[in-house]
Amino acid sequence: MDITAQLRRAFTLYYVQPETPVGDQDFLMASVQNAGYQVDIFTDVLEALQAVVQNPPHFVILHASEMREKTAAWLAELSAQLPETQIFLFLNREQSYQLPSFYALGAYEVLLWPLDQSIQLVRALDRAAEKNYWMHLNESKDSSQAVVSSQSSGDPAFLEMLYKLDMGGESHLDPFLVSWLRDLYRLKSIEDSSEHFLKGLGSKENFSQALYLKYYPARRSLLATKAIGVPSHLVQGLGLDLTQEKDFSPDQLDRPEEIPLLGEMLTQVFSWEDYEAQTLEVLGQVAGVLVWQKEETGPSSERLWREALFSALHQHCELLEMHRRWYKVHSSGAVQEPVERPVFLQLMVDELRRARRIQMPLSLLVLSVELDQVGMSSLSSRDRELLLRLLGKALREQSRVNDVVGKLGLGEFGVLLPHTGVQGAAIKAERLRRRLEAMDLKSVMGSVFTLRVSVGVSEYPSLSQDAEELFQSADAVLYKLRTQGLNRVCVAEVQRPEGSAFEGSV
Repeated sequence: MDITAQLRRAFTLYYVQPETPVGDQDFLMASVQNAGYQVDIFTDVLEALQAVVQNPPHFVILHASEMREKTAAWLAELSAQLPETQIFLFLNREQSYQLPSFYALGAYEVLLWPLDQSIQLVRALDRAAEKNYWMHLNESKDSSQAVVSSQSSGDPAFLEMLYKLDMGGESHLDPFLVSWLRDLYRLKSIEDSSEHFLKGLGSKENFSQALYLKYYPARRSLLATKAIGVPSHLVQGLGLDLTQEKDFSPDQLDRPEEIPLLGEMLTQVFSWEDYEAQTLEVLGQVAGVLVWQKEETGPSSERLWREALFSALHQHCELLEMHRRWYKVHSSGAVQEPVERPVFLQLMVDELRRARRIQMPLSLLVLSVELDQVGMSSLSSRDRELLLRLLGKALREQSRVNDVVGKLGLGEFGVLLPHTGVQGAAIKAERLRRRLEAMDLKSVMGSVFTLRVSVGVSEYPSLSQDAEELFQSADAVLYKLRTQGLNRVCVAEVQRPEGSAFEGSV
């Protein structure tokens, strides 16, 4: 996802100017502001730190040389008090040997000063903003599954390898690792990234064969999707059915070397006498297992290489998965799950405000779904959940991209129809009613159910004046349907004197 100027405007940045001007700092901050970020500039460090505590920004930029010996203490204090504020440091190039220590103290990113180009800072801020945005979206959509478990970009092993320190105290970027990282960040799938990890590791540990086995939790199986140094005919269709493993538990994937079936397969198919394996977890879920031939144990530096590469792989794969989830939720072609009642009601208020502002109608459908033979509450929890999911999916499939579908209660759904008048809403309601009644549930649920669907319709501004009245009028006519007979669509009556709410509105 490209961070646009509109998204950048949602992020606030505090910049602390050094007492002694360094480089073209005014031009640098002007570039950041032109990119869209909200920038507050401070000339005094203490004043800036006080403002940070009182009104925490998203980002803080400091010159390490300006803070002198207090840099470490202030970094540690800021990181402890404001864990969600990301700290960027400008560090003079001659002091670059201090990079690992600043990362360990909580700096989000350290940039060597002076910068080659102002775009370096904008890109660094974009990376942080992009990660924050994905995390926010995932937490708001599914906080139980989208908890970000990615390791910090300041992982000690990773930093120690990225910045190799020689005996003279100077540091320089390791060319191989820089090139490897650049290629990693171009990859768009977990499988390709895992293959790239194995290639990088193989160049350092000198093994000739390796596999990436993708994990399918629904089937509890591992399937080889990437291979290095292995003939393609040996890999095609190669996998493990872990349900055949006696007393198998998904927790065993944390220790893949202890899974007997895996060792047997590698011995029989590839004649590996010994191997090493590492499980790749992404956002708390096992994505796959990386396996490679075990060579003679090398020096500790090789182990450090492995930890550094895996740390970068892990973080990159979690960003990819967050992006995939974000795209699934927000792409126009995706079928979204109905939102919960509180979210739906808030969206209704927001949509009505927008309708008033742009002087366009907004219609609301409130649907009640009941079963002929049995009550909805009499179903087992599994069948009830499955039925409600199928109904919600059917409503989403029959709705436009900008329509909002929500769950209002047991067997009750709401549909918001922006830019739709009452006549169009009534036609849409009848179409949805017939679509739900025609659903064939036997093949999915194993029983024959006859659905009875009733729909109450209301509209702003002709039938209601605000969001509360819009909902109450649709709900009231639906209640009336329940007493007079189901399987119908009914439009609400006018609740206020004639005249449009658009008249005189701004």
